[in-house]
Amino acid sequence: MKKELLVFDLDGTLLDSLKAIANSTNKALSFYGLKTYDYKEYIYFIGKGLRTLVEKIIEKEGYSNSVDEILDKLIEFYEKEYDYELFAYKGIDKLLSYLDGNNIKYSVVTNKVDDLAKKSVLVKDLERFNFSDVIGVDNNKLDEKKPNPINVLRLIEKYNTTKEKTLFVGDMIVDYNTAMNAGVDFAYCNWGFGSLKNEEGIPDNLKFNTIEEIIKRYL
Repeated sequence: MKKELLVFDLDGTLLDSLKAIANSTNKALSFYGLKTYDYKEYIYFIGKGLRTLVEKIIEKEGYSNSVDEILDKLIEFYEKEYDYELFAYKGIDKLLSYLDGNNIKYSVVTNKVDDLAKKSVLVKDLERFNFSDVIGVDNNKLDEKKPNPINVLRLIEKYNTTKEKTLFVGDMIVDYNTAMNAGVDFAYCNWGFGSLKNEEGIPDNLKFNTIEEIIKRYL
């Protein structure tokens, strides 16, 4: 069935933000005199938002620092340098142009902090595209983070469409679980962070190597 609404994850799906995340996190860690990491190592910390990233680092290293103090400093740096070596993956512009040309709505649901998510879609690679919604994490509503499907379901209702006509596009197991929880079709981006982490549990028939494959299957 052709889709009327596409819901995208952000980091690892639309944008390669690994170096941006690493840059700000390393600066926060350095501020407290803590160990920093090569940006490639951050692939093992990301996927469930910045708070979880900090929690994983503290647990790994056995730090006594609180999550909130490191997280607050991380966000302080990230808000200033969110676009550090940030770029859209190859073909994303083609996909979004296709959606625009065929009057298909598209939105973002991400576990990135809400204001950073909204800034990130304005980078030069994406600024000409008009996302209907960009929904990030509200720190007062952490229970709504993916894989909770609530924001996907809200978008389906908002645009008066159906689960059958909605596609969730993501790159990690948390995105797959979000789609399954929402009862919508899913496209797993092999170019994203999940593949780098060698995630398991994604059916092979839902894995896509190119934008063209997604267009052919669902649009």
